[in-house]
Amino acid sequence: MVGERLAELREQKALTLRDLEEVSGVGADAISKIENGHRKPRPSTLRKLARALGVEVEDFFREPALPLAEASRGAGQPERERSALEAAREAVYAQYEMDQKARNRLEESEIQQTYFARAHDDALHGDLKYRPPDVLADALLEESRARLLLEQENTRLREKNAELRAERAGVGNS
Repeated sequence: MVGERLAELREQKALTLRDLEEVSGVGADAISKIENGHRKPRPSTLRKLARALGVEVEDFFREPALPLAEASRGAGQPERERSALEAAREAVYAQYEMDQKARNRLEESEIQQTYFARAHDDALHGDLKYRPPDVLADALLEESRARLLLEQENTRLREKNAELRAERAGVGNS
């Protein structure tokens, strides 16, 4: 779904893979793999691509607009069923982006807020509700592992950032 929307949005802007690579900083090979469903994009990659295309990250999760002829031609054919992992990832990506926007709005307004409303995608929630527990558990474990790796990388980057700031402060005082 994300890949199809990315391809559609890129084509709407009349951009080649190389054009989008130059504007977004995301490699053309990676973009191609995302569009073809061979790779799941990271949230940071989605933000770069959305910024380059002038859209919101949520636009990648919306159904593509089909021309009327295509819509009627495909009517009655079943859609490819998403795996529980795909559904969970889409829900996580969508929620992450909503949380990021809420944080950005808070920082921009400099107003303390104690509550962020969380919008839940009923379609994704309904899809996950009927999955077998073992499939959901496997998806949760995989996402938990990925989260742990991201947290470790975040800690490493924070430490590196602190080192660089200390070096920069030392250079400025010399």
